[in-house]
Amino acid sequence: MVVDIKRAIVHEHEDGRAAGTSYSKVDTNISCVLTRFRVTSFWALLRCYQYSRRVRKASQDVPGLIATAFLIENFHTWYSLSLWESEAAILNFNSNVHPHIRAASSVFGYLAKTRKGPELWSAQFDLAAVSNNLRWSGAKLSEWDPACVTEYESESA
Repeated sequence: MVVDIKRAIVHEHEDGRAAGTSYSKVDTNISCVLTRFRVTSFWALLRCYQYSRRVRKASQDVPGLIATAFLIENFHTWYSLSLWESEAAILNFNSNVHPHIRAASSVFGYLAKTRKGPELWSAQFDLAAVSNNLRWSGAKLSEWDPACVTEYESESA
């Protein structure tokens, strides 16, 4: 399924910008999940990348998954970034994609530990605004068209 962000635009200011930015506000259920992993070594990071590739391959046709990325902060820290159409899609993925379940269990052995536990956290954000040059090769997004802001403004004038 392709998500058409252009249809979700809502403008907060007369010129179409979100408050304090040059982004266009969007009214959508799209969520971003960001998970940070700090691992014990560079080799552990490479192993996690292998797990991530398996999960990504198994997730190509998962309903509601828009895009994913494996992001590296340094030789011991990486992030999983994913965009979702809805919270229901996230829950479905977490409980039904078996390579993800296996990878999640396996990665715990590679995590760096503190006195308070493993160095792992996750956060979920709702998409509030996007720039007019949204391009993400391979993502299940319709092509972002900056002209839609102009069209919206001329319709509301």
